[in-house]
Amino acid sequence: MLLWRDPGQGTAAVTYRVKISRKPPDLAVTMPTGWDAPLIPRVTSDATAGSALRPAILYGDDKLTWISSARRNASDVASNFHTVQYRLDDQVRTQVSAAGIAGLTTVTSVNHAAFTVPGGRHVLSLLLDPQAAIIELDDLNNTYGEQYVWTPDTVQSDQARWRAGQFGGPTAGWEYCLPGSTLLFNMDGVRLPVWPGGSGVDFAAVAVTARDTADVDMGLYLTTNNAYGGFDVPQEDSNWGAGQTDLLLLNFTLAQRKAYDIGIPRVTDDTTSYVVDVVPGVLREIATPVHGPFTLPASRLVHVHQFALPAGRHTFHLRNLAGAVDWAMALYDADRPFQDRSQGEERGWSFANGPGADEEIVFVAEQPMTVALVVHKAGSADLAASGTYRLEVGTNTTGSGPEAGPLATRLAAPYPNPFRTDASLRFDLARADEVRLEVYDLMGARVRTLADGRWEAGRHSVRWNGEDGDGRPVSPGVYLVRLRAGNYDGRTKVVRMR
Repeated sequence: MLLWRDPGQGTAAVTYRVKISRKPPDLAVTMPTGWDAPLIPRVTSDATAGSALRPAILYGDDKLTWISSARRNASDVASNFHTVQYRLDDQVRTQVSAAGIAGLTTVTSVNHAAFTVPGGRHVLSLLLDPQAAIIELDDLNNTYGEQYVWTPDTVQSDQARWRAGQFGGPTAGWEYCLPGSTLLFNMDGVRLPVWPGGSGVDFAAVAVTARDTADVDMGLYLTTNNAYGGFDVPQEDSNWGAGQTDLLLLNFTLAQRKAYDIGIPRVTDDTTSYVVDVVPGVLREIATPVHGPFTLPASRLVHVHQFALPAGRHTFHLRNLAGAVDWAMALYDADRPFQDRSQGEERGWSFANGPGADEEIVFVAEQPMTVALVVHKAGSADLAASGTYRLEVGTNTTGSGPEAGPLATRLAAPYPNPFRTDASLRFDLARADEVRLEVYDLMGARVRTLADGRWEAGRHSVRWNGEDGDGRPVSPGVYLVRLRAGNYDGRTKVVRMR
């Protein structure tokens, strides 16, 4: 044994103690001959001590996943009892107290644990002695993780489906994966049903909302049915904030009538449950002035009403009949295969009037067109509530066309919403008037005045770049937009993201 010190640290005498201890064991994950990895999930219990192959496919939800793992004592000194832990997205699924391992010995545990794993993309990981109860030669070789895709279960149409919040955030467990691994956000997943053609219905919608103020997002993905692909590049996504409903609309005049996967990444690292609601559209006659009543009971989120519109001006009035649901309503046309909640503002959007209040959209169709009118609960505050409404539809086919001005003064919903860099704040003026357009925070303090003066009748748009009156960027959060013009005083919400 040789001891020395840097002379630059001094040459004065020092007192020190040398403690000589027994050589410790060294638990390590290992990949035995015939194995593809130290941790292997399989759809059947067919792994052996001499062979454990990576899976071609994994099935989520109600089907079992069999887990096999291998560990080794890399020291020539035997280890004591130790904990072996299996995690999914860094959440402990099961752990066992394993017997000690003789020196320089490999132990396999085949078909040991049978998990029910949620569909979607998840990191499965193996941790040895996670509480560091054993002194080892090396603590850095005790973990292994790998990301897989579990083919999701198909949700039923017109039935709310609660999903348990059993997994962590979008990057949970990544630290256990090998450096250089290609990793995508972890996410829960469900598969949409296939809606048959021939009924004339061209739209379907899927909505998700988490309990309380938790935040989940949503993306629509092509299906792959293998353990490594899928839930990768979204065809469309919806990323509203905490406590808000995320929504995606499918248009089967452009999208194929086949199964699609919905991926729901958890923005907040918690275990709050959330609900998925999947519905097809229902054909409605534009010539019928009143439709309904319609009820969205507890846990249900969305309705889709499909209309064939003639050219002209159309008014869709949602009249609240029972309950205090905070309604949101948006109009979508058939020019894209998939659309998110924010894209409804391009045709018409109304969601700012509060719980139990009516909402209204006024829309000018310059030519005949098919549209989807989507009605949904605004957010998690209404999950347990039941609400009943009817639709009152008015159509005026005279004076339509691009030269026709607005019949009513109104404040439209901002777009995009939420936004990061800037948002377009749009409003209609039925006549020339004095206009004041302002942004407030939720405490009622004015953040910025965007318009103050006389404006001509017509449709207008004002850009807000997310700065206050002094040119400073505002903090991420919810802000109120207020429009005052003559006797009109309207408000809507806009969300600034990071």
